[in-house]
Amino acid sequence: MITFANMKDKLFYTISEVSEELKVSQPTLRFWEREFKQIKPHRTLNGQRRYTKEDVEVLRKIKALTHERGLTLSGAKKILRGAYNNLPEQKDIAIDTLQELKTFLSDLKSQMDILLSEDDLSQTQDTDKQD
Repeated sequence: MITFANMKDKLFYTISEVSEELKVSQPTLRFWEREFKQIKPHRTLNGQRRYTKEDVEVLRKIKALTHERGLTLSGAKKILRGAYNNLPEQKDIAIDTLQELKTFLSDLKSQMDILLSEDDLSQTQDTDKQD
């Protein structure tokens, strides 16, 4: 669960409070509200938005996905919908591929170490011959 460092514990938060807490502009929050169906702020009689803690949590995730991880809005939507969570076989394939890559890189490093040590040895022998 998220923590609201600068926000008081209350049922609803204004757009300015959420904007200040997340450090994103109010137009950005309104745009995300249109783009992400998970955000449904309540409206007062005069049309002001009132965000719940759940709304703020979703907005915080969107910010983390788009600003910190660099995902597009489309990618963030897929993650929030859980589209990537239902693909365990792809996760297994990715893990296997990464393990194969790790083995390959480890072997390559070993070969490079051998070549470098042989090169150092031949340079030492050349230096001895010159003396």
